[in-house]
Amino acid sequence: MSRFCDCVLMVSVAAAAGVAGGQTVLPPFDTAYSIRDLGTPEGVPVSFGGLFIRASEPDSLYIGGAANGVAGALYRVGLVRDVNGLVTGFSGVAERVGDLPFNDGGITPDPGGLISYGQWPVNRYGQMDPATGLIVNDVDLAPLGVAQSASSVRFIPAGMPGAGGMRIVSWSGGQYHRVSYSVGAGGIISLGDVEQLPESTIPGGPEGFTYVPTGSPLFTVPTMIVSAFSAGRVDVYDVDGSGDPIISTGRTMVANLTGAEGAAIDPVTGDFAFSTFGGADRVIFVSGFVPPPPACGWESADCPADSDGDSDTDSDDVVIFFGFWEAAADCADVNGDGAVDSNDLLYFFGGWDQGQCRP
Repeated sequence: MSRFCDCVLMVSVAAAAGVAGGQTVLPPFDTAYSIRDLGTPEGVPVSFGGLFIRASEPDSLYIGGAANGVAGALYRVGLVRDVNGLVTGFSGVAERVGDLPFNDGGITPDPGGLISYGQWPVNRYGQMDPATGLIVNDVDLAPLGVAQSASSVRFIPAGMPGAGGMRIVSWSGGQYHRVSYSVGAGGIISLGDVEQLPESTIPGGPEGFTYVPTGSPLFTVPTMIVSAFSAGRVDVYDVDGSGDPIISTGRTMVANLTGAEGAAIDPVTGDFAFSTFGGADRVIFVSGFVPPPPACGWESADCPADSDGDSDTDSDDVVIFFGFWEAAADCADVNGDGAVDSNDLLYFFGGWDQGQCRP
């Protein structure tokens, strides 16, 4: 059955309850978490793909539009926040950032400073340069062993087991892949070995996924949160020492959804944000999570050579970087591979020597 047909069936089932009104946070999570539907941002063509909010741009939402088709693109729309930092709505009309053909549930900034995403239904991995709006990397995933078809790409965030690791999930079978990679000139990611982990196959037709901020209520161990498109819900899973889901621990957090699609964490509040695909394309936030750890200075500036995040690469950045590096701190992992080693030295100075952010 096609993705479109699944959506039509899901919409018809949900119609009686109302698309916006039926969303439910289930026990025990309803004691600590609440949900709010922000509706549809103006100017983003349906259907919606994945979404994200950069720490360096906390008042902008990036979201995939015209998902699953050749005309797919990435859009940016302003966010309105209340006095507590919670997102309460959108500001203005979305602007087109660049090409993102066949975008799906997983779109994310990557360690190379570009935008990585999975392409459904063509089973490819892509990178887009947000500075130019052009696709700069396009890889056929079938020869690498990725199951038809990739829907979501994620890099495990700092502070989580397996930090820096790259993961790809396929829809609709939920096949889960561990991917080795390296970052080259211009931020281009070269894919290495791909290992499918049968024991981590995610049920419910997964799309976007991310990780619950550490210390959030009712989550006592590192946890993955998944938009389960086919099942119409948001599920959570404990993760193992590599950051991969332990399927036997799965439980449903949010139910009665139509086409749960993207998955992202708001860097300001820790809220879980997700998009929906088909029928009534919407953006929904779940509050109650704690804010994630403050970004490293270079992460806020999106510039690994700018250690203090002051929009300038100078000797101060070298001093700060070496402090991080000698302490093996997460902020020294400037190439995003999950390890602090000589490769980070080469990556940092490869950009700093040229007065630019990256080699």
